[in-house]
Order: sequence, then structure tokens, then C-alpha cells
Amino acid sequence: MSSCFAKQFYALVLVLLHCSASIVSANIQCIESERQALLNFKHGLIDRSGMLSSWRDDENNIDCCKWRGIQCNNETGHVLMLNLPGQFPQQHLKGVINITSLIALHNIQYFDLSCNYFRWTHIPKLMGSFTNLRYLNLTYSFLSREFPYQLGSLKQLRNLDLSFNYLNGELRYQLANLSQLRYLGLDGNSFSGALPFQVGNLPMLHTLGLGGNFLVKFKDAQWLSNLYSLTELRLSYCSLSDTELQSLFNSHANLSTSLTILDLSNNMLTSSTFQFSPSLVILDLSSNNMKSSVFRGSLNLSSKLQNLHSQDCSLSDRSFIVSPTSITNSSSSLVSVDLSMNLLKSSTIFNWLFNTTANLRTFDLSKNMLEGPIPDGFGNMCALQSIDLSYNNLQGEIPSFFGNMSALQSMYMVTIYKERFHLSLGT
Repeated sequence: MSSCFAKQFYALVLVLLHCSASIVSANIQCIESERQALLNFKHGLIDRSGMLSSWRDDENNIDCCKWRGIQCNNETGHVLMLNLPGQFPQQHLKGVINITSLIALHNIQYFDLSCNYFRWTHIPKLMGSFTNLRYLNLTYSFLSREFPYQLGSLKQLRNLDLSFNYLNGELRYQLANLSQLRYLGLDGNSFSGALPFQVGNLPMLHTLGLGGNFLVKFKDAQWLSNLYSLTELRLSYCSLSDTELQSLFNSHANLSTSLTILDLSNNMLTSSTFQFSPSLVILDLSSNNMKSSVFRGSLNLSSKLQNLHSQDCSLSDRSFIVSPTSITNSSSSLVSVDLSMNLLKSSTIFNWLFNTTANLRTFDLSKNMLEGPIPDGFGNMCALQSIDLSYNNLQGEIPSFFGNMSALQSMYMVTIYKERFHLSLGT
């Protein structure tokens, strides 16, 4: 699972930053009470992949600081890290996690049980007792029930990721007590109600994931704009309309000056009069109903934008009519564009492509309604590495210039009417 791998990599970075002085010395062994706590924790788990094979209660394995996923303080022997992320489907823990059994780990700073299968286990209130925690990651762990407000006691916390579980209920204002928080991932749960406005008082927050939970309304724009350090905002499946989006990204919003990653996929956006952040690098608009002329210059793309995702947006030819304004304001920084699963039919899209992009590396136009031959303009796209024109109504031969494009690594041309294409690549 790629998202789990990314989170694990981020976890290792935090280890180096916050636990560099915690690598266990050969002369220091773990505290016996903490060793027993870890063994008690293991008893409730099913470990078919052997992740906990080193966690044994025998005289040859007394030092729990040498167990997999455990790191201790090199002076005191106290456990500072429990790092056991799973990897579906090959390697993961199952069963009911008894976090209460770990209450003896008073000094723990780093807790990662992400990507395991703890079906219908809840986060206990006692989790708020680990007041030295800086990193808590329980994403993709099948956890359920309500978000315990006691987590608001973890005032040293920098990273809190509870995304993609089955958590429900309302979030409490105590969440705003986590003033050191940099990363807050709540995506993919079943929370109800609005996100507490006090979250706008988290000055160090750089990543906020709310997708699939909250109805973001006009009144939320003000407190979201207070997050001056925010660089990544995920708002997929939040029932956002054009009105809410315009309020979030008006010219006076502080939010619009810092963002580099913005996910607005699977909402109810239709228009194109959005003044996006000038610092955006990744923009995801996929699965909206944007039928208007979104790429005619009125969609103000960042001059730094590199990745644009607009698949399944009901885009038609009139969305890409090239105007002098759109050419002048073109984003030559674009390296990846996905326009698959739209309603594109004529060569208009190619005119937009050749006139407004210069450094494109990957381009996906699959599952549209494109007709006619493949334009010669592709031959001038020297940086192109991957192109997908599959499942259209294109006709004629595959131009030979594709074979002379040294950067091109993959080309997908599968069609419903395969006989319309003849392979004629140059060598």
C-alpha cells in the first residue's frame, strides 16, 4: 500500500529528528515493568506473519529494547518508540489491541500501529495518558467508535494520523489544545458535524486532511484562513460548492499564500472563477462537474503548478478553447496532466496542450471521445515520458516520430476498434 509506505517513510524522518538520542546502548536494558507491558500487549494479537517473533519471554531475550519495533532511551532504558506499521496484505497484525496494557510506557514518544487489522477496536480514553507522545499514527487500522477528547491532553504531539478508519461522532474542541501539531489526518472516517473552529488556532499545522467527513461551509473559511503554515489541504468528499471554494480562496485569505498541495476531488464544483494559491504545485479537481470553460484563462493556475488531476470532470471541447490570455498565463511548469474519463472529442484539446504546456512528462487522455488522427504536435514535446490515448475513436497510423522521442518510455493506445491503428514507430 503506497500510502502506508509514504507514512512509514515520514515516520522514520521524525525518528531521526526527535529520537536521535534514543538509540539503545548495549549496556542498558529495558525496564522490566515495560517489558511485561509489551508482552501483555502481544497476547491479544494474532501475528501470522511473525512481526513479533522477537518478542519472547525467555532468559535469552530479556532486553525488550532489542525487539523489533522498539527503541529505548540509551541512558534510562525506558521505551521511547513502538513502531509496528503493517504492510497489507503480506504482513500485518490482527486482533484486538489492548492499548491500556501499555500504560506503563510513561515515556513513549512515538507510537505507530498503522496499516494493521484491528477490526472494531476503539481508541481508549487512557491514550490521553501518554503525555510525552510526539507522533501517533493509527491510519488504516479499522478502528471504530468516537474520537476520545482525552487526546487533547497530548500537548507534545506533532503528528496525529487517524485517517481511513471507522471513527464517528463529533470532534471535540480539545483538539485545539494540540498547539505543537504539524500534521492532522482525519480523512476517510465517519465524523459528524462541523470541525471545531478552534482548530484554526494551530499555528504550526502544515498538513490538514478532512476528506470524506465534514461539510465545509462559508463560515469555515475564516478559521481555515488562520492556518498560516498550511502547505497541504485535503478536502475531497466534503460537499464543497463554488460558493464555499470562493470564500476559501479569496484575495484576502492567508490560506491562499502558503498551499502547495490541494485536493478538491469528489465535490460539487462547477465553475471556473477560482483564484488559487500562486504557490500550488499539485491540484486535484477530479470527479467534479466542471462543464464550464475552465481552461480558457479564467481558471487561474499557479505558475508553479506541476501536477493537475482533472479526470472525470465532464470536461468538453469548449473547456479548452485557446485564447491569448490562456497562452500568456500558461503554466509551463506542468509536468503531469490527467484528463481521462471526460467528454473531449475534437482537436481543441490538442491546441490547448501544444500552446499552453511546454515541459509535460506524463499525459492521460484515455476514455474520452477523441476522433481523427494523432496530431503531429506531439513530436515537438521533447520532455514527454508517458502518454495514454486509450479508449478513444482516434484513427490512422501511429506517427513514426514517437519512435524518435528519446524521453518517451511508455505509450498506451488500446482502443475499442483496434483495427483502426497500425503500429509504425520509427527506430
